[in-house]
Amino acid sequence: MVRAWLVMTMLVVAGCGQAPRECNARTCSGCCSASGECVSGSSSTACGSLGATCRDCTQSNLVCSVGSCQSLVGPIGNGPGSFGGGAASVGGGAANVGGGAANVGGGAANVGGGTASGGGFTSNPCATTTCDANATCAVVLGAAQCTCRSGFSGNGFTCSDVDECLTSNGGCDANALCTNTPGARTCACFNGYTGTGISCTDVNECLASNGGCDVTATCTNTPGSRTCTCPSGSTGNGVTCSDVNECLTNNGGCSVNATCTNTVGSRVCSCRQGFTGDGFTCTSSAPTWAIETVAFSAGSSSSIALDSAGQPAIAYTSDSPRGVYLRRRTTSWSAAEVVDASTNAMEPSLVASNTFVVANGITTVVGSSINTSIATWRRSASIASWSPENTIAVYDRPDVAVGGGREHLIGVTRSGTWGNVGYSSRLQGGSTWSTPTLLGTGSSGSGPKISASGSMVVALFGRSPDGLTLARSSNGGSSWSTTTVTTSRVFDWDLVVDASGTAFLVYYSPDAGHRIILESYSGLTRTQQDIVDTAATTPAGSSGFSGLSIAQSPLGTTHAAWLDFTRGNVLRYASNAETGSFQTTTVATADDVLGCTSIVVDSSSAVHISFPQPATSWGNLGYAVRR
Repeated sequence: MVRAWLVMTMLVVAGCGQAPRECNARTCSGCCSASGECVSGSSSTACGSLGATCRDCTQSNLVCSVGSCQSLVGPIGNGPGSFGGGAASVGGGAANVGGGAANVGGGAANVGGGTASGGGFTSNPCATTTCDANATCAVVLGAAQCTCRSGFSGNGFTCSDVDECLTSNGGCDANALCTNTPGARTCACFNGYTGTGISCTDVNECLASNGGCDVTATCTNTPGSRTCTCPSGSTGNGVTCSDVNECLTNNGGCSVNATCTNTVGSRVCSCRQGFTGDGFTCTSSAPTWAIETVAFSAGSSSSIALDSAGQPAIAYTSDSPRGVYLRRRTTSWSAAEVVDASTNAMEPSLVASNTFVVANGITTVVGSSINTSIATWRRSASIASWSPENTIAVYDRPDVAVGGGREHLIGVTRSGTWGNVGYSSRLQGGSTWSTPTLLGTGSSGSGPKISASGSMVVALFGRSPDGLTLARSSNGGSSWSTTTVTTSRVFDWDLVVDASGTAFLVYYSPDAGHRIILESYSGLTRTQQDIVDTAATTPAGSSGFSGLSIAQSPLGTTHAAWLDFTRGNVLRYASNAETGSFQTTTVATADDVLGCTSIVVDSSSAVHISFPQPATSWGNLGYAVRR
């Protein structure tokens, strides 16, 4: 009985992994591989006449144990509840199924070698299982189980990286860049934001150095960036802005009768003289002249200048009593001051600064001889007392100017006919004139003219036999160069030099179609700017125009006055101040003598003219002003 039980037990033990044999319908042993289980009742005949077959335990995540597929709940090996040797032996009493002296049921000998474990069931299955490099292996119910690590997906044997950035930007902030990495991802805030990447906050770039925009530009913060906008009147990308000169296009939108002045980011429109308005709309305001009579029986010669307060003063010849006089105007004309009481005094020339200086000619006829000289006079601005100065003999028709700290005097000799042109000078405020220097030979017509500005001194005089000569000195009169203006007949002329040293001259030539011509000279550049006026009717003989005078305003505009006998003895005036080109108009009725005019322009652009008014004898001294 014991032997039969022992044989049965041995057959059970020898189930799985043994050489194929016919299956035992009750124990399912003897016919399957090491990992298989003998299953009876199958229709297959692969395992003997009993109709049993085998199944592979590993396909069901099980292991073959004691001839059948089982789930293990603990390690395989020795110890309580384990299959093999140990205290739980198969048998009774002290006898174990195992080794010993080959006794069945007793003795010291046990079947299987005492404490020997069931062979092979204590090994770790992960040691023989190849999981993916990105997986972990764990023993579950006695079997190896491969699981992909976090950030990977698959069956454990094959694992693929998961791109976390494809879902919800990988958990990064919406203003961050998600970058996939093996098994994970990184988050970095975009430019213009700051933070961890999981949380990002906009940076206001405009708070530092105007956001890198131009100093004139407007910096506007935007999410993650900023914009730079150049101000109105500027051009550029905002990082660099340049001023636009609006005046270069369509006069800056100003009226055609306005002056456009460019400013940073804008422009200013100002109506020209003779027009009123806001600069965008300018309406012509016809020049209005105020005409006054300064003195009666005052002859035809006068010279006007502005005193240190900008008020006009006029030196003039008078017939009653004879001599040279001066009147000044504040709110009204002052009483006449006697400058030279000589009955032969004539043709005064006046300059004014802190003092007044008058130069006038004195002509004396002795028998058949004509003796001429130039007398000069001075008075302070506050004391109405004139002091005589030295007299320069022989010369006549004087003109005087101040510039460069010196006073300059020019005149022409007269001994029956016009002769040489001489120049003298002295320190401003001095009393003695230098010995005259010969500048050239004169011809019939107006006397020589002189003007000065700084060290530039310019003279204009007739040339022999006909024409006009311009002499210029850039060193205060020490040396001169001459230029021929014209070789045509010229009967009247005047000149002025501005602060830049440019000479402007106006002259009348009957050989040029009875025109008044304006020219300018700057260095070697000569420009005939415009024909100021043409005679309305062809004058008889040579009497078309007379008494030419010219002035420059502080604004650089040119003004001229003359007597016109072709339009009925009138005072004419021309200026380029209103439209940029010369506009000519009649100012007042004038005397019918070949007198002279004198013109100045003050700092407010008011124009002052002295001229001969008509009268029964000699004429009166007239004054015209346009403010």
